Amino acid sequence: MKIGLRTIKTAIGAALAIFIADYLKLDYAVSAGVITILSVQNTKKKSITLAGQRFLSTALAIAIAIFFFLIIGFNPVSFGLYLLIFIPIASKLQLTDGIVVSSVLVTHLLIEESASFHWVLNCFLLMFVG
Repeated sequence: MKIGLRTIKTAIGAALAIFIADYLKLDYAVSAGVITILSVQNTKKKSITLAGQRFLSTALAIAIAIFFFLIIGFNPVSFGLYLLIFIPIASKLQLTDGIVVSSVLVTHLLIEESASFHWVLNCFLLMFVG
C-alpha cells in the first residue's frame, strides 16, 4: 500500500477543517472535513480556483433554495425543485464542481427548516473552512 502526498494532504486537511469548524462552534462541523476531501487538488492554484467556483455555486444554490423553501416550505418537493433549477444554471455558468458540495450545504437549511442569517452564514463558513 502506497500513501501519496495528496492522500496525506487530504487526511491532514480534513482533520484540521473539522477541528477548526468545531473550534468556531459551527454546526455540522464534519461537513467542513468532507468539503476538504472533495476540494484537495494536485496544485494550490487548482485548489484555489475550485474554492472560488464553489463559493459562487454556494451563493447561487442558497439563493435558489431559500426561494423555494420560503414559498413552498422546507420539504422534499422544495429540495427537488431547487435541484431542478440549480443544476442547469450551475452547468450553464460552469460551476458544476460545486453542485454536490452546495447541495449538501443546502440540506442543512432543509434539516433545520430555517433560512435565517445564522444558518446561511454557517453554510458559507463551512465552505470557507473546508
